[in-house]
Amino acid sequence: MTGAGAYHFGNPDAYEALIPPILPAKRSLVYVSGVMEIGFGLALLVPAWRPRAAIGVIVTLIVIFPANIWMALQGGIDDPRVPASFANPIVAWARLPFQGLFIWWATLFVRN
Repeated sequence: MTGAGAYHFGNPDAYEALIPPILPAKRSLVYVSGVMEIGFGLALLVPAWRPRAAIGVIVTLIVIFPANIWMALQGGIDDPRVPASFANPIVAWARLPFQGLFIWWATLFVRN
C-alpha cells in the first residue's frame, strides 16, 4: 500500500487518467489518496495502530471501488498515461474481485 501511495507522486498523470470524468480536482484527489495510502501502509507496521489503519485501508478501498467499476464499464482505460494492460477489458473486470479480496485481507488486521 505504501509503495502504491508513493507512486501517486511519481506518476500522478497515470492516476488522474483512472479517475472518472465526473469528479473534479483530479490532481488533488491523486495526492490525497497517495498520502492516505502511504500513511495507512506505514501505520499497519505499528501493532498498536494496526486495527485503525486497517479500517482506513478498508475505507480507502471502498471509496476507490466505484472508479474500478467505472473502468470496467468503460472496457478499460486506453490512455497513454497508464500501462497498456489497463486498456484490456478483461483486466478491468478482473480487478474488481481483487478489491474484495484486499478488503477481506484488511479485515484480518482489524481483528488482531
